[in-house]
Amino acid sequence: MDEAERRRRSNPVGLVGNGCARHCLEDVRRGINWAAETSPRIHAQALDRGIRGAFREQDEEILIYLVTEANVPLEEIDPYQLSTISSLPLWEAVLKRGWDINQRTKSHGGLGQRLRLLDFVCYDSDLVHWLLDRGATVDDGEKDTVKCPPLLQTAAERATVPLYKLFQELGAPHGPRELHLAVKRASGPYPYMEMVRYLVDELGLDVNQLDGDEYFGCSDTGMFFGPPLYWAMEGSGGGEEVVRFLLERGADPYLNGDAMEKAESRGKQGVVAILQEWKDGKIAVQRKD
Repeated sequence: MDEAERRRRSNPVGLVGNGCARHCLEDVRRGINWAAETSPRIHAQALDRGIRGAFREQDEEILIYLVTEANVPLEEIDPYQLSTISSLPLWEAVLKRGWDINQRTKSHGGLGQRLRLLDFVCYDSDLVHWLLDRGATVDDGEKDTVKCPPLLQTAAERATVPLYKLFQELGAPHGPRELHLAVKRASGPYPYMEMVRYLVDELGLDVNQLDGDEYFGCSDTGMFFGPPLYWAMEGSGGGEEVVRFLLERGADPYLNGDAMEKAESRGKQGVVAILQEWKDGKIAVQRKD
């Protein structure tokens, strides 16, 4: 054994990490094997370094090796990680090992939400059908709509109308913030008005429904409080189209505050102009039959 190999054998965990960074499966394999020869503790550290590094580098080959040959503990793999690399061979491998397709993350995002793989990829028709064919459920019975948002609420924010309808047909539960999140999306950089129109014109959701529950008494929810019109102010785009739509469907700009003041404070001059049209009686409200 030469000096270079001796040095590498002395730090198998580092070798695994470097192998992931350089997309070198052989170094990862050597590091895992040498770590196993060193001690159970070092072996566990090497597997942890490997799975984290491989997901970070989006290396499908190394990930499949870790799952199928190195037998990385399944608890090291969470739904969010899998969603970041849409590799069906990898997904098939973890399911074959017994990974629970309906498990939730322990905590994700600022709200510490607990989401499933289906939640993360609900916008992709091919992945959705693949998961449904393998036992993914649209309703796992969770009742906490903040930490575990219902699938239809997530779909309203991220999916297409056809996928939303599919989940609906399969019995997915509704959430209290579907229209609010769809409105925020429609006022963002990639507006999708089709969802807002479907929720209001087809499902009949209330354009003046306040978004509030027991969680809004807490300061760390990161949620907005107000009707859908207020959520249009939180999108990073203009929001003019969705604001006009909501006003035409009977949204009240004075519900729970003054939407004009909110729009001005957000620098949304296009929205301010539309609200002024409403105040001047230039926007006709379409009454329900």
